[in-house]
Amino acid sequence: MKLRILALPLLAAFFALTLGCEGGISEIVLDGFDQDKKVTDDSMLDDDADVSSDIERDQPDTDIDEPAPDIKQPDADVKPDPDIKDPDADVKPPDPDIKDPDADVEQPDTDVEEPDTDVEEPDTDVEDPDTDTEEPDTDVEEPDTDVEEPECEVDEDCEQEPLVCHEFICELGKCIEVPEENDTPCSDGNFCTSDDTCQYGECVSGPPVVCEDGDPCTVSRCVPTEGCIYDQIEGTHTCGQGECFREVPICIDGVPNECIPGEPEDEVCDGLDNDCNGVIDNGNPGGGEYCDSDLEGPCKPGTTACINGKVECLPDILPDLEVCDGIDNDCDGEVDNNTIDAGKPCRVPGKLGVCTTGKLMCINAMLECIQTVFPTAEVCDGLDNNCNGEVDEGDPESGLPCDTKLKGVCAEGLTACSGGKLGCTQVIFPTTEICDGLDNDCDGVTDPPNTSGCTNYLKDADGDGFGVAGDSMCLCAPSHPYTTTKVGDCCDSDAAVNPEATGWFTTPNACGNFDYDCNTKLDRQHTGAGSCRFFDWPLNFCERTEGWVGGEPECGRTGKWLTGCNLGFLTCSETTIERVQGCR
Repeated sequence: MKLRILALPLLAAFFALTLGCEGGISEIVLDGFDQDKKVTDDSMLDDDADVSSDIERDQPDTDIDEPAPDIKQPDADVKPDPDIKDPDADVKPPDPDIKDPDADVEQPDTDVEEPDTDVEEPDTDVEDPDTDTEEPDTDVEEPDTDVEEPECEVDEDCEQEPLVCHEFICELGKCIEVPEENDTPCSDGNFCTSDDTCQYGECVSGPPVVCEDGDPCTVSRCVPTEGCIYDQIEGTHTCGQGECFREVPICIDGVPNECIPGEPEDEVCDGLDNDCNGVIDNGNPGGGEYCDSDLEGPCKPGTTACINGKVECLPDILPDLEVCDGIDNDCDGEVDNNTIDAGKPCRVPGKLGVCTTGKLMCINAMLECIQTVFPTAEVCDGLDNNCNGEVDEGDPESGLPCDTKLKGVCAEGLTACSGGKLGCTQVIFPTTEICDGLDNDCDGVTDPPNTSGCTNYLKDADGDGFGVAGDSMCLCAPSHPYTTTKVGDCCDSDAAVNPEATGWFTTPNACGNFDYDCNTKLDRQHTGAGSCRFFDWPLNFCERTEGWVGGEPECGRTGKWLTGCNLGFLTCSETTIERVQGCR
């Protein structure tokens, strides 16, 4: 009996968790305990506490006349749900591998007085729950009403406000956030919409707000952050047309203002719609009277007319092009001036050659042909310049030097008049090319190589006046690089190398040798061996022979050159300088 009492809280917690996992979010009442209340089992008690005190707490109070306030009584009208399984039905025997949490608890003294086993039910005066509800097992002891069920663990969302269209619920000891039911009222934060509702966790905007205050002197608008705003109308409205047009404020001090058009008047020529019929200056007011225009001649008489708001005098006859007729057609005050038919070309009667050329002129309101070209010396142009009836007589402008546009000497020609055109007739024709500075054969090339009378010029690439034998051209005059007739250059890329070279050189020429004078042999600048010879009879003295000491060096090489002998005791010492051997 004691073990059953101790194990009861554990079983209750186990059933609550089992049903919570299988049934989702639902309120489970087991033996009068609300699942949302915190439950404390033996594992939460101090191991050293008196076991008997646990037993006493687990025993129901036999003196209780009414159910404890914390114990939920089943509704008398609620029948048990056939889909809810008996918590004890699915309870499996304890796993032999799981250690009994009370196994190590010291057994209470067997002398402790057993609780009264006859007190199983509450006071019989308490109203019996629904008689159709199955009675709980009388063998199960009522749990201690002071034991609290598990509370929701507080996560980071529980202490904050839920999202819009969401709420917090407790499920399996966890505080979770879930969407509110659809059609739950909400606010989307926009004051220009109404009847916003939650739909699947989102606040959906309702229809737009209709802003209308019934005041004709206001115009409404809706600002999402403020709602309906009614602004006073500050504009104007109009009525009438022309000079009857009026523009007045739409409202004055919040009261609608009526627009009344002006009164029509008789139309006058002023650019305005005086009679308010929508037409400006209609009926030509002020027009139809005789007047003098600003023009002369036949355009002077005129009639008044209303034009652009002013009465003007319009000529009855408009200006025309001036013709030779004795009338001022263009109305500028002059007769037959600058007539359109004057100045045209015409043929002068009774004249010959170019003298028949003339132009029309208006004289005394009549057109006459006046001669404009007079006799001149005859030229080759196909005309009778001297007006004698003959064309280009005497072959004018002929026999003068001219250019035939041919090449060479063939370009020389003389002028000749033919068919009224002056031509250039060729007088020199092609011949054999000779060295004379002329293009005798008229091919466009003057004195080419191998022309008759040419000279053989050798190639002198370095310009030293000597060429290389075997590389020549026969020319009428020197032409680079064939510019010399002297032969013998043995290195045509170095101007210092030629048969007339006289200098000495310590570096090779451009051809890599020291034959600067082109004699096919090396001429050395300094030759011979130098020595100092000691003589002790009849006087001690040294005999010096200038020359190389230690052998004669090659061209461009440095050696020792004896320059003096110094007398010593029974000997002579040498004095030398460094010298570079020059060659050519």
